[in-house]
Amino acid sequence: MIQICSLLAKVDQLSSLNI
Repeated sequence: MIQICSLLAKVDQLSSLNI
């Protein structure tokens, strides 16, 4: 489950950069 958390964190960072 930790892997999913890491994935979500990465996606969150990418989304922030894509604003």
